[in-house]
Amino acid sequence: MSHRPWGLAAALLLAACQELPPPAPSVPPSLEVAPVQASTPEPTEAPMPLPAAGLVAPGGRLAFQARPAERLGLLLGNPTDTPAHLRLEVAPEGADPSPSPTPSGSPAPSPEPTLAPDAPEPLSPFGQGFSGPSFAGLPVPILGTSERVPPTRRVAAASDPQTEFWINDGDATLEGDRRRAARQRLVSPHVIFYVDAEADATVPQAELERLSKAFEQQILPRLAPVFGEPTLESGDRVAVVLSPWIGQAANRKGMMGYFWPRDVLPPAGGDKDLRQHSNQRHALFISTKLLEQPDVTAYGTLAHEYQHLLMFDAKSRSDGTPHTEETWLDEGFAMLAMDLAGYGLPGGDRFVSGEVAAFRKDPAAYSLTDWTHNPNGYSYGLSYLFVRYLVDRYGTGVVREIQQTPAVGVAGLNQVLTKRGDAFPQVFVDWANAAWRSPDGLAALRLTGPKAPDLRPWGVAPVEVLGPRSLALVNGDRPVVTFDKTEGGLP
Repeated sequence: MSHRPWGLAAALLLAACQELPPPAPSVPPSLEVAPVQASTPEPTEAPMPLPAAGLVAPGGRLAFQARPAERLGLLLGNPTDTPAHLRLEVAPEGADPSPSPTPSGSPAPSPEPTLAPDAPEPLSPFGQGFSGPSFAGLPVPILGTSERVPPTRRVAAASDPQTEFWINDGDATLEGDRRRAARQRLVSPHVIFYVDAEADATVPQAELERLSKAFEQQILPRLAPVFGEPTLESGDRVAVVLSPWIGQAANRKGMMGYFWPRDVLPPAGGDKDLRQHSNQRHALFISTKLLEQPDVTAYGTLAHEYQHLLMFDAKSRSDGTPHTEETWLDEGFAMLAMDLAGYGLPGGDRFVSGEVAAFRKDPAAYSLTDWTHNPNGYSYGLSYLFVRYLVDRYGTGVVREIQQTPAVGVAGLNQVLTKRGDAFPQVFVDWANAAWRSPDGLAALRLTGPKAPDLRPWGVAPVEVLGPRSLALVNGDRPVVTFDKTEGGLP
């Protein structure tokens, strides 16, 4: 992950000396999942203000005392793009950690976690996993920054009963594309459903009618007030293409569908330009295996992919230039779309609940803005929880503001928040506190020695010490921001 050159000091959030709630139980997901590559962030024009609080100079110390039978809980948070390196000292009761000399140097930075050299290119089971600056080692971007996108786009004729589509097997490369015949099976007011000729005889018409009904009567009417509708010329419709070819690449057989921004753009030449296989229309591609999933997953996946289409369409309309939202934020909104449509976590989707439980079980291993580098290789649960908090705090109007902002990721979100008198670092801190104090809470790391978790950019690390102990947190090479703490003990 690349970091923006803001020159900000890494910050540390300390909160809630309290009895820690147990982690939420892990629920097995209903889908086999694979990771998604995070997109490259854009730089901001000016540094964002850190949350106002007392500063501790580099090399400084913060001392805490846990009384007998007391559990000392500390929430460490890093609301910047720079890793924070810390050291903890734990002493028996009565020892005073504060007079110790200041460390002479800063700890060596921990390397950013990376995928194994031979690991497959990350891809989502559902999501915009094909966005970002490059794929499978290809040096060229999918979306040229100088290419203009007209307010409306002429797409392939929607009335053709038999047509062909470029469909990807899940590896996001030209080699994974196949030009496959598909037959038009159902036309609704806003969608045309096509089925890959290979699977045409195996897909019951009743299943397509159920998908169509869910889209027209539940997904579209509930998402349109929040995310808008795609820009289509009169009579055009979104294509939903079902194919067994989706998810056939090695290690991607759990992939249920995708939206690829290249399909909305005109074809581009060049041996390695992925746009040469553009379908030139608004299209969602769904695996025929989705029909084997529970309704909450099948319909939720359709809502999830449709949001990716809406986000790209609206972002690109903001200034006529293609803009793919950063993966962590776009996926969070796609998970929110599942909620709004009546699926997702409120609908009892086990995949979503499993993703939330995975983050709560090991929050220190995740970074909000780094989608890939964590135990799962993706972070649906974390992105969902943050976006859910964002919309609960500001209302659904914040979604349209983000869609109308050409900047993406932290930069775009901070522009929206600044207009409201807030800044992203403070909102991140507020969210971290809310997640920490929620009924389900966040699992804490037990401190038994001097090793402390490095704070990943935009990451949180709850820790705990059982009394009687004294604890000193030794800062690294940049100022630390401290926040209020409250006392609490075990029964």
